[in-house]
Amino acid sequence: MSVNKEGIREIIIQQYLLHEFEHHPPSTSQETKPKKVIPRAHTLMDIYKCLHQGEFGLGHSIDNPANFKDQLAHEFSRAKPTATEPTLENVAPDGSVLRLNLRPYRNLFKDNEIKARNLLQQVCFDSARIEKGDRERFFATLAAFREMNNMGEFNVGGMIYVFPQGMVDHFLREIMDLTRRLGSVPVLSHSPVYRQFNAPTYRVVDRVVLKGSPLSSILRQ
Repeated sequence: MSVNKEGIREIIIQQYLLHEFEHHPPSTSQETKPKKVIPRAHTLMDIYKCLHQGEFGLGHSIDNPANFKDQLAHEFSRAKPTATEPTLENVAPDGSVLRLNLRPYRNLFKDNEIKARNLLQQVCFDSARIEKGDRERFFATLAAFREMNNMGEFNVGGMIYVFPQGMVDHFLREIMDLTRRLGSVPVLSHSPVYRQFNAPTYRVVDRVVLKGSPLSSILRQ
């Protein structure tokens, strides 16, 4: 199955630019050739999670609506408002699925945080009703990531982020085996190292739902 390789490349480069680049010291070498480095703020679990969200959306995360509401309220209250992070991050090759980051989102609604939380909650519930995802396409997406990683195609600011080929092969074999045993594509959490470096706090939303909601202005920022 063919996939949108350019879209996948853009997603991964965006993730490295936003959540990896700052965690590497600037090079003091006079060498102008891009330097290959192993990501330190991402593991393959985090790359997988990003691509999985882009393919399948967020339906898996709202099995319990009451718990989802409570967790959102808890995270929202703890998210420190900031204007230095992007409110939205694209995680789908076709742009249809987004991460909405709570820290900059809360910063936009300092005067009415309860309304902001309730509006986001509704966008999430509406997004979860949209059935998304194709197993074959998802595994083709993972294969495309492996190919681009091995070819050194993720160049950000003069650094090429590349996981060791053997590590990627082993990870994907484990995912395939787990899928066979579970009978479904597994959902993974962010790795401890990603949480340590990036403290992620976001919700996954559908672009069409967001565009049709009272929060549509966020898309024009």
